[in-house]
Order: sequence, then C-alpha cells, then structure tokens
Amino acid sequence: MWLINTKTLKLEYFMNPESVSYAILSHTWDVGEVSFQGFSHPILARREKGYTKIKKTCQLARDKHGLEYAWVDTCCIDKTSSAELSEAINSMYRWYQGAAVCFVYLSDMSLRLVQPKSGTSMNGVEEVLRGCKWFTRGWTLQELLAPRDIEFYNRDWFFIDTKISWLLDPLSRITGIEPMFLGSAAMVRTASVGTRMWWASKRQTTRPEDTAYCLLGIFDINMPMLYGEGSGAFLRLQEEICKQTNDLSLFAWTAQPGHMNSSSEKYRGIFAMHPCEFAGFRRLEYQSSGRFRGELAITNKGLRLDDIQLHKTPKRRLFLPLDCYIRGSRQVSYGILLALTLDGYIRREPKVLAKLPVEHTSDIPTHRIYIQKRLPPQWLGRKRLWSQYNNAIWFRFHQPSKITIMHVVPQESFDYTNMAFLTGGKKFFGYLRVRVSDIELVIICWFGSLDREGISILTPSYTYALEGDGGWDIFKIRRLEAEITNHAVQDETIPSLLPTPKLNSSHRRAIVHSSGMYMLIESLETLGRYNILVAFGEELIDRMTSRTRSEEKGLNRLIYDNIDGSTDEYTEYTDDSADESANESTDKPRREPKNEPTDPKSNDGNFASNGVSFHLPFISTTDPSTGRRSAFSA
Repeated sequence: MWLINTKTLKLEYFMNPESVSYAILSHTWDVGEVSFQGFSHPILARREKGYTKIKKTCQLARDKHGLEYAWVDTCCIDKTSSAELSEAINSMYRWYQGAAVCFVYLSDMSLRLVQPKSGTSMNGVEEVLRGCKWFTRGWTLQELLAPRDIEFYNRDWFFIDTKISWLLDPLSRITGIEPMFLGSAAMVRTASVGTRMWWASKRQTTRPEDTAYCLLGIFDINMPMLYGEGSGAFLRLQEEICKQTNDLSLFAWTAQPGHMNSSSEKYRGIFAMHPCEFAGFRRLEYQSSGRFRGELAITNKGLRLDDIQLHKTPKRRLFLPLDCYIRGSRQVSYGILLALTLDGYIRREPKVLAKLPVEHTSDIPTHRIYIQKRLPPQWLGRKRLWSQYNNAIWFRFHQPSKITIMHVVPQESFDYTNMAFLTGGKKFFGYLRVRVSDIELVIICWFGSLDREGISILTPSYTYALEGDGGWDIFKIRRLEAEITNHAVQDETIPSLLPTPKLNSSHRRAIVHSSGMYMLIESLETLGRYNILVAFGEELIDRMTSRTRSEEKGLNRLIYDNIDGSTDEYTEYTDDSADESANESTDKPRREPKNEPTDPKSNDGNFASNGVSFHLPFISTTDPSTGRRSAFSA
C-alpha cells in the first residue's frame, strides 16, 4: 500500500498497512486529478487542480490528528499495473476500514452547514446534502460505510461535522441506510444481500465493470479485475456471493422498464443485470431463519438449489419463495415465478415479485433444481418456451387433491405445474410414483429406439405397477429409481426391471388413425373408482364429442396458458406490474381444431396423434351410477 508522508509529501510503500496509522480521503473525481506517475514530479503535480485536495488532506492529517501518513486514491495507486490495481480494488474496503480518520470532501457544496437549533427542521440540511454528487457515486458507498470515523467538509474545506453526530439521521434518509449500519462497519455485513444491493441501486459508476467492483468489500468478496467484460462483472459478483451465502434475497430483484441497464423481457435468468433492479427491495426484509436451508452452487447447468420447496400459485404458476416479507409483517411471502425448459428453469415475469400467503402449503416434494444464470441471446420469448414442450410426456389428474406425488425421476425434467416430463424428443426414461387415496401407483414412461424399415426412430411407451402387486415391491421400486437416475439415457438395464401390467382385454383399445396412433386404458379395476388414460400424440386433445367439447377447450387453453400465460393475479409488487394479458391475447398463436374421424365405439370422441410423443396420462373419476368416465375438466 502506497502512503503519502504528510511532512515530505512523498510516497512510501508499506507491506502491512495495519502497522501504520493514516488518514484517508473520500471524494468524487474531477478533471485535473494527479496520477501516481504525476505525483513523482512535484513541479508538474502542483499545476493540476487535484493537487490542492492532496495537500489539504495531508495538512489535516498532520495538524488536526497528528498522523504521519495519508492515502488518496488518485495518486496512491499505480493504475498502469493491472496487478496493483486489482490488489487495490480488492483491498480498498479494508483500507478505508483501517484508516484512523476519513475526510469526505464535498466539492460541489459551497454552503457552510451548521447544526440547526433544537426543534428546528432538518429539511434544509437534508436538501443541501442530497444535491451533492458524492451521494450518487458507486465507489463512495463503501467509503461511507467502512470508516469508523468520518469528517465532512464542504468545497472550501469548512468542517461540517462527523458521521456519528447530528448528521446521522439526514445521512440515513438520503442514502436509505439505517443508522445501525451507518454507525458500525461490523454491522454492514449482517444486512441481507438484497438490502445491500438496494443501497447501491441508485448509484452510478463511470465504467460498467465498476458497478460490481465497488461492491466487493461490502459483500466481502475477492475476484480478479477484467476491465472490458462490461456487465459480466456484475454477474460474476453474484456468482461469488452465491458461494458465500444461501441468502435468497439475492434473487429478489425486478426488471426496470426503460432503464438502460435493465431488460424487461418476459423471461430472464436468475441473476440481475444491474443493482438498479433492486430498487424495489426498499420495502422488503429478508428472514434469515426462513424455510430454505439447502445449498446454493454455481454449475455449468446454472444455479443449483438443493432441497428447495416450490409452490403452485392459484393460477398454476410455479413459485419460488425467497423468505422475503414486507417490513414489519409476516402475512405474505414474496418470491419469483419460474418456468421449466430443457436446460433448466428460467424466471418468468421478471418485472414483478410474486406473493403468496405464508400459510400456503405445497404438495411438491422438496428436490434439486437448476436455474439458468442468464438466457442466451437466441431466446425468442414465449414461442421458444412453448417449443420446449414438444414431445413432452403429460400427466393430468382429475382430482388433484386426491393425488400425492411421492417421487419423480428425473426431477430436473419434470414440470410440476403442467405435470409433464420435458424430453426434448431424445431417448428418455421418466418415473412417477404417486399415492391415489391409500394406493401407491408407479408409472414408468420412456422414449426408446425402434427400427422401422431400416430407419431408427424414437417411439414412446409406458408401463405401470401397483406396490405389492405381482411381486412388485418397494425394493424393486427403489432399484428402478436408482437405475433411471444414473442411466436415464440407457435402456438396456431398465426394461428388465419394468413391471408388466395385468389388464383385462376389455379394458384396452388401440385405434389407428391415418395421422398416427393413440391408446386408451380405461377402468383399472384395481384402482377402484380411479381411471387412467394414456394417449400418444404431438397435439393435445383437439376435439371431442359435442358433450365434452367445451370442457376439452378449457383444458387445452389451461395447458397453453399455464406455459405462456399472463401475469398471475398474485404477482403484484412493483408499480409497473400491470397485467399483460390483454397484450398477449393478440399475439398468441391460435390452434385450429383438426377434423379427425370419431371412434364409433366410444362416446369419448377421438384424439389427434400427429407425431410420436407420449402425451397424456390422465387420471379421472367414474360416475358409479352410469359407469361413464367423467368429462375432461381442469
């Protein structure tokens, strides 16, 4: 660390800054600053406008505080050396924290502020201070928080007062930082990640990389400097924070429409683009003793969250609680909405934070998820998201309250809101174990290779079993789970473990259409009043008999809207969280019904089957008075 000798005005180097007492200057840069190289030429240095600040800093340190050394960032860092610059930036918070005194020079304040008389309003003082550039810069945030003793001076070096004085409350209102954090540097790092990001949300830096670098000390992070990486620096900072804490308030940001450093696309990754996106966190607080106790990790698949509990909102959106609440209240929990893709989850509706009542319970098992850090540029919003569901394996439960999901493999491919496996049209094994009333049902579905006329294609198939039926016990179930988990794309071992369902021939019909094939399995007697339907096809149900056509349209619309629907009615937090459903209704592609033949033997109509996707396992109920399966309804 280079320090200025306050008597000789020459630089001296110290290997251990803790071995010496020094004063430090906090200011905003202007034209005519003295560089490290320029300071070694006193005659030339004195001609620069910034030399006066250096000289005055040394004078105050020497005469007022009896200090032999002082530090000024303009001339005490050799910025031509990348190694020295990186060391200085990573050490700067500690340097300010270790200073005997910090002089804050407000170069654009000419008034001589004095403490108002008792009972007098502080509005005038606050208004004058608020207009100072020093309160808007990114680097000065750590310079306000780290030093234990700060003295404020105006443009003419008139002493105003110290930080811990009558200035404390005006400083708190101007910066939004609570007095407890302004008064103690040790308390700063106890603030939640979202709170510290909010402190920086309205501050600016000249270079985009400094948006992240100026926050390193506040988050106790060390990382290499890569000037030229632009906004990638802030992404790296967030990744490093994830390695230090499992504080989910890091993800409680909202896109800021119209802000040059934000993006209000319909879908985003898990990380913010700029601290400005934490501006809405001012009303929130993070509960460190919240629900999440798992691990955060950065992987090549994105951000991994272990043992996370996801929820479904009333409009069937997937909700990730962030353990954040309105200050002073614990009635509503805030979080973000997610959507599943083949590459992991992404954030949907980033302009708002979603909310659910704290008493809301989830029927989704705790599991591991991956969330993309940022979306690739080629993403085209809703059209690309809908394409992720081509060749999906769908499950539909008519009475979801009677169904409990016990286990899913592979977890990262299963969409709990749409009850579907995303396969990508590749070789795939899926395993779903559910409890229907007091019966456990295991459903295994897969895409496997099939040679047809010399051409290898992927064809869907499925099987199922009841626990305890035909020797199908819990040990086979557990082994099958392990095999699918470890060898999800290898179909040599798994088929030997699969159960063989026993169905009465009267309960099985296969009907071939010109566009493909579908299969119905109805009235599983072993499930009592619960039925299961399995259908193959690329399209969802396109039309049914006139009796159930309206219900079918509702189901089809529900599935499409749940993937690419409008803002959930509970997702309202920021001022610009208006419902976009009106805009979406004009650009959503329409799905025209197909004119398929009807099975004369069935009152259920027919199912389109264009392609080879295994589409719709469906559990519904049977009317005991008529024996008919109930209409498909959501």
